[in-house]
This record gives sequence, C-alpha cells and structure tokens, in this order.
Amino acid sequence: MGLALTGCGGAAQAEPSPTPTDTRTTLQKATSECIKGATVGMELMDAGKSVEMRTAGEKSPYLTGLKQAEVDCVLKASGASSAVLAKMGKTRALDGTRTDSWSNFEVSYSYHPNSGFAVILEEK
Repeated sequence: MGLALTGCGGAAQAEPSPTPTDTRTTLQKATSECIKGATVGMELMDAGKSVEMRTAGEKSPYLTGLKQAEVDCVLKASGASSAVLAKMGKTRALDGTRTDSWSNFEVSYSYHPNSGFAVILEEK
C-alpha cells in the first residue's frame, strides 16, 4: 500500500484581507449604536469629541427629543458608572446645571419637567 498525501503543496492560499480600522471617536460609535431612528435632540460637536443630548419635557416644542434609554446607553458606552447615572436621574430643576467626570469624560447636565433633560458629554 502506498501513502496518499492530499492538500499538501500546490496552490498558495489567499491571505485574508485586513479589516478596515474604525477611526470614529467613542462618542460617534456610541451615538450610532445607541440612538436608533431620528436624531432629534442629539448633536455631535467638536469633530465627534462632544455630544449634546436632550429628552422631551412636558412642554418641549413638538414634544420631541431622545428617549432616556438612548441617553443612558451613550453615557454607559462612554464608561459612566451606575452611580453617575443614579445622580443624574435624581436631578431636580432646583439643582441647576451639575457636572461629573470619569476616566476621560466630563458631563454637564440639567433637568426641568417642562423642557426635559439636557446633557453635554465631552471627551477630554
């Protein structure tokens, strides 16, 4: 009996093509993954290094804005802790604009029942 060799030698196998590098900023990635549908209430600024997000309030024009879950998703994608989200969720109109920070992000936020929740998130 002879020895049969299969699959040896012959044609060279093609190298897999390199995967393109994603050059989007953290906030560009987060907003595209978290905010589905219309982006009314969201504006990317500073070449994608900051984002302004708004939810609808009781008396907002046309009652438009992001859903709170979308805002929370962007915050979590940037590394915001549960404690930061809890503090933000307990904001009252009387508190004015508040700030917090983590790793390389800083957030300023305010809430009023008539105009909704306003958040500016910046990558340092």
